[in-house]
Amino acid sequence: MEGLRNYLQANQDLFHRTLCTKLMGYALGRGESIHDVQFLDEMVTHLHTENRIGFLVERIVTSRPFRFQRGKRELSPSVGKSQE
Repeated sequence: MEGLRNYLQANQDLFHRTLCTKLMGYALGRGESIHDVQFLDEMVTHLHTENRIGFLVERIVTSRPFRFQRGKRELSPSVGKSQE
C-alpha cells in the first residue's frame, strides 16, 4: 500500500488529469473531445486546492456539457433486422 501511495504522490498531476477525464467521460457517456480540454484543465487546477471527489462531481453536473447534453436516440425494434 505504501508503494501505491508513493506512486500517486509522485504522479499527482497525471492522476488528477486521468481522474477528471474518466469521471467526466462517465458522466457524459462519451470520451474526451477537443471542446472539453479547457474545462478539464480548470478542473485539474482547482482539484489541487480542493482535493475532494465531491468538488469534481459538483463541477461536472453544473457544467455546460453535462446540462445541455442531448438524449440518446433509441433505435426502433425493426432497425438492424434483415429484410426477409
